[in-house]
Amino acid sequence: MDMDFQLYATPGTWAHLGDNDISAIRVNKIAEGSPHVLELIGSGGVDLVINNAATTTQSQTDGYRIRRAAAEAGVACLTSLDTVHALLLALDGRSDGEVTVRSLQEYVRPHAARAHVYSV
Repeated sequence: MDMDFQLYATPGTWAHLGDNDISAIRVNKIAEGSPHVLELIGSGGVDLVINNAATTTQSQTDGYRIRRAAAEAGVACLTSLDTVHALLLALDGRSDGEVTVRSLQEYVRPHAARAHVYSV
């Protein structure tokens, strides 16, 4: 689905997206120095942050700092890939540019029935 969004991603996510033919702009992790993800968020350069589960102590600390920066900048932050998937389904379902208010289950149920298992 092509939704005309610009994606920014730290190195690991950027590589994973590229491996799956999804275009993104690479942004430094915090430890990689400026310009990094916190600066991008703080500058108003993003409208939504997706920050999924971390596996190392450093990535847990960075994840906290990213979520905090998003909150301080007033930027929505999603931490569950299931929620991201549901959001994409909802956005993809817009036929006339209007968003219809429905429950999360109403967006996901038709797609889950077809796929049985869904993930992003």
